[in-house]
This record gives sequence, C-alpha cells and structure tokens, in this order.
Amino acid sequence: MPTSPAARSATSTTIAALAEQLRDGPLQCLTALQAKTATLAASGVANEQERLEEFEDLVRLAQCAMKGFNEFTNDLRTLLEQVAAQVVDSH
Repeated sequence: MPTSPAARSATSTTIAALAEQLRDGPLQCLTALQAKTATLAASGVANEQERLEEFEDLVRLAQCAMKGFNEFTNDLRTLLEQVAAQVVDSH
C-alpha cells in the first residue's frame, strides 16, 4: 500500500526543515571555520596571545559544527525511524 499524500507531505516538510537546519547550523559553522583558518594561515598572528585567541576561536567554531551536526544526525535518524514505521504500517 503506498504512503498517503499527507505522510509524504509531512516527510517533505521535515526534510526541508532538516536541510535548513543543516545549512543554518553546522554548515555555517564549518564555512566560518574554513574561512578563519585560511585567513589565519595566510596572515599569521602578531604575538602569542593573539595566536592563542585565534586558536580558541577555531576550537569554538569546530565545536559549533560538531554540535550542530550531531543534532542534525539525531533529527535525521528520527525521521528515518518515522518513515520506516510508516512503511511497516502500510504493509
């Protein structure tokens, strides 16, 4: 038995929300991390204190990306479980 139009619509909406979550969360952090790392590599730093602060910023951005990606992965896993349950229920 095929999935109902309402279920497909809800899944599409959820997938769209997940895509937005990925774009606005971990991908944004990763983009900032890459840009900041490239800038730091190209320009260097004036002193050790500045270097320490720049590295702390890089760690914060990396942690932001990891946290956001973990949240995205958990939400994606939840969606997978919901879709799998719909498939089982439809048989």
